[in-house]
Amino acid sequence: MLFVSAANFYKITPEMLELWARLLAAVPGARLLLHPLNDNGSSPYPIKRFCAEFDHVLEAHGVAPERLIVSSIRFPSCTDAGELLKLGDVYLDTHSFAGVHVAADALEHGLPVVTCEGGTFRSLTGAALLRSLGLDELIVSNDEAYLALCSELAYEPAYRAYFRSRITATAVSA
Repeated sequence: MLFVSAANFYKITPEMLELWARLLAAVPGARLLLHPLNDNGSSPYPIKRFCAEFDHVLEAHGVAPERLIVSSIRFPSCTDAGELLKLGDVYLDTHSFAGVHVAADALEHGLPVVTCEGGTFRSLTGAALLRSLGLDELIVSNDEAYLALCSELAYEPAYRAYFRSRITATAVSA
């Protein structure tokens, strides 16, 4: 089972790290692939510091740091970056700063996207995207529901396949 997120480093809050660590603890054997690079030409992110912080959080939850994969590849285009998303089983959106562009890319590759609807514009965009596609079941309202839905998608391949087929059908009809 591979969870994936291409959310920008700045969107991955300490609360998100905690939640993802709890998810990995709840789904033994699952891995998390992150591609948190900003390709807009700004200064490089502190990758080593980010990884060290996340490793500390993972260890606090009894999760081996090897289950976290952080991609530092600089892709020449968004299309190329999308190839990385194809490796995943479920795309994890971030809470406070939903990444609607990357979530759309994940959906384009057939990945179920789990998002938590919040009370700010930035936390509503992922939910708005899913709602527009009739994928309301992938929208949750709190951390516990996020964990429950992600776990269900991890443990129930048929449920995951159900969403993949709906996403593919929606993409074909669009």
